[in-house]
Amino acid sequence: VAVCAGGYSSAALTEDGRVYEWGLVEGSSAEAARVVTFPESAARIIQLACGSYHTLALDEHGHVYSWGRGAHGCLGHGSIEDESSPRVVTALTRRRVVQVAAGFAHSAALTDDHLVFTWGASDRGQLGRGVKAVATTTPKLLRAGQSASFPSSPSAICCGSRFTAVADAAGELFTFGAGAFGALGLGSEEDAPFPVSVAGLPPGGVSQVSCGGDHMLALAVAGGVYGWGWNGYGQIGLNDTTDRLNPTPITLGAPSAVKKVVAGPYVSSLFLCADGVTYRSGAVLGDEELGALDLPTHVPLPVDGLPAGVVDVAAGFRHFLLLTDVGAVYCFGDSTYGQCGQH
Repeated sequence: VAVCAGGYSSAALTEDGRVYEWGLVEGSSAEAARVVTFPESAARIIQLACGSYHTLALDEHGHVYSWGRGAHGCLGHGSIEDESSPRVVTALTRRRVVQVAAGFAHSAALTDDHLVFTWGASDRGQLGRGVKAVATTTPKLLRAGQSASFPSSPSAICCGSRFTAVADAAGELFTFGAGAFGALGLGSEEDAPFPVSVAGLPPGGVSQVSCGGDHMLALAVAGGVYGWGWNGYGQIGLNDTTDRLNPTPITLGAPSAVKKVVAGPYVSSLFLCADGVTYRSGAVLGDEELGALDLPTHVPLPVDGLPAGVVDVAAGFRHFLLLTDVGAVYCFGDSTYGQCGQH
């Protein structure tokens, strides 16, 4: 059903709700995929969110489970302890969560009544509560507070390395947290400790957003792809390496519409088209010593050698996952920790 990439790990979700993971998991490397064991009370898993070193899972009853590295309380269990197996986030059990998101060391959840909860690291304001350097080890409600603008009816969330984005039902996009390189799309590199509306997107707003390490991508409701933030390797796909402080349209020479964008957590971006063709911009490994083995592409180009019928894509620090319409998972990039699995 879906693939998910952590920093140096990978995960896959099957139609019947089973979760597999491989790569750097709990400090050890494994090329062989292992089945993740959930508590008996867990219902069928319907969504995964992979942070840099932790993972969130959502079941069909709206309960959230987390495991991995617990730094800054990003697992939401009231401590900074690591968890080797999924554990329910009890602070959210009275809510019905419909989407989860995970960053470098913070997490977010969206409920069916359009509330957003955030927890974990807050050193750059990525929790949206105006307080820096105060981590939160359990989910707390995101409120308007002193923010001049606030999502009226949140409908989608995503977490970058140290920033967060919330889209509302009208397609308006709000960002907060680390503003380095213009990652927030607010016209500056200043951090934003409260949600701020992103200007410069087309009428109708966005239908999907993806938060990367220091850049963002968005699909517009009216059509078209936009990007902003760090562009040092050409990862935004604008045929240069100049950072962008505001949303900027990206031109793809694709014959079919883009249906999903993925801003990688390092130096790359992926664009999945409706015909199953995947485009990439930026670098794979971000290692200049590799020379021709990792030449960056500053415009989105089709990835050669991929199977037909790709239906989902994901990006880790230095690897990429693809899922086909027959349920096969493919990977390319670095596999130092087994994150590309067994070939």
